[in-house]
Amino acid sequence: MSAAKDFISNLFEGNDKIVLTGLFRIRAVGETTFTTWEHADIDPVQIDVIVCVLNFRHLAVFGEIGSRYMPIALVLDGEAQFSELYTTYQWISAPTIEEIAQVLSTIDFDKLQNDFKEYQWAVKEEQANDWYLEHTMQEHLKIMDAKTPLEADTKWDKMTPKGKYEYFKIWTKKK
Repeated sequence: MSAAKDFISNLFEGNDKIVLTGLFRIRAVGETTFTTWEHADIDPVQIDVIVCVLNFRHLAVFGEIGSRYMPIALVLDGEAQFSELYTTYQWISAPTIEEIAQVLSTIDFDKLQNDFKEYQWAVKEEQANDWYLEHTMQEHLKIMDAKTPLEADTKWDKMTPKGKYEYFKIWTKKK
């Protein structure tokens, strides 16, 4: 993750509108890919290849070679643009440009964004539940405007994640 953040901040230096919204690692099935003799001792080194999703719309692909980064491809609008460095590098084994482009084309930005939104509300609900459970039963009655503990907890449990989070925000501001 830190390598991806570092690579993106160097690639889009000074642009704080670019947000890392997804991260994938490209791996091959069966044969070893992205191998080189650079930084190798006895056996070839396999390079970690990372795909960064930017703003749920764009892709940046880089390889991590030791403490350095190799830009591989950038997909801003349309087809992937591959770096000259990647295409001319002396690989022992590496996927073709077409194979990488095919892998990149399988990334579903809409699904990623929907998954993010679902996960975001799940995290906020967990935060609100933790906050609610930290309070005494008397406070539960007050928060939920209920007469019995069972009524308060039943009301809380029936609330949506967004509703729970709204209560959490309102009540934490009152204190």
